[in-house]
Amino acid sequence: MTVAAYLRIAPGYPLSVDEQRAAVAERAQREGLTLGRIYADGPGRGTAGRAALLRSVEERRVSTVVTASICRLGTTWPSLLRVLTVFAEARVSLLITDDGDPQKVDALLAAVPTLIAVRSALHREAAAVGRAKAKARGVTFGRPRISGIKAARAIEALNGGAGIREAGRRAGISPASVLRLSR
Repeated sequence: MTVAAYLRIAPGYPLSVDEQRAAVAERAQREGLTLGRIYADGPGRGTAGRAALLRSVEERRVSTVVTASICRLGTTWPSLLRVLTVFAEARVSLLITDDGDPQKVDALLAAVPTLIAVRSALHREAAAVGRAKAKARGVTFGRPRISGIKAARAIEALNGGAGIREAGRRAGISPASVLRLSR
């Protein structure tokens, strides 16, 4: 596993890429780490560097990420939470050069599972509300019912010695439906 750096320049951020690179290299050296690959993004370059970093983290090729600021990892709260979620799931250590207080970074990373749970609960609640509204409008959910006639044909074919596929073909339903009916 390796130590990676992530750099991102943006309008209004005080450090250039070279200054960020020097800061992360100094922080890695102070921690006794050897800096490996450096991933970078900037204006007009999109977030291909961050996407490559996340792939490397998911593939367990990175054990520690060093960056100049927590705000470098995401441009919005949801994007930052996605990055931190990937880091947390892969148990990647995060070092920030401008953190001033390492306990803040540790507290943020410790809170990620709780934030994920809250986000999931909000999504579940919103989905439930959406389903209730759709049902009130008459929308039906799930698989369409198999007519009694088709079900009887499939069972009759099975009882007559036909296989699952053949019974489905004779009844005009899928083999998976025949299998469900046969249970």
